[in-house]
Amino acid sequence: MLCNCQKINTLITPSNRVVLGLIADLETDVYVYVKNTATGRIERQPNTSEFNGNVTLALNIPDESFYHPNAEYQVWVTLATAGNMYDTQTITLVDGVTASQCLLVSFERVIEVDNTFITSSQQTASV
Repeated sequence: MLCNCQKINTLITPSNRVVLGLIADLETDVYVYVKNTATGRIERQPNTSEFNGNVTLALNIPDESFYHPNAEYQVWVTLATAGNMYDTQTITLVDGVTASQCLLVSFERVIEVDNTFITSSQQTASV
């Protein structure tokens, strides 16, 4: 069970991916878990931390419809070798100051005056 997730700024959906932040293990296989706090549904994404420790969340997995506007999601990272999905890694946001075992994420759809959705190829988690 996760407690005290760090709330981050609202993200735009649809988007391709979100840079969550840094973990201590570089170029390491990890899992990114996403839990819809309303339904309890949890999705697991295999991933690899980058050379600098960055971990990203792909927003097209399992599919874009999973990420509902105005819903909240808990997001956390474990090493792929962890024996427990709640054996979380500390995620340090790109500000270099904010760190947490879990991020609380919400999404919002933004519509242009011509009724098309604003999209983003990549966003970065921030507070």
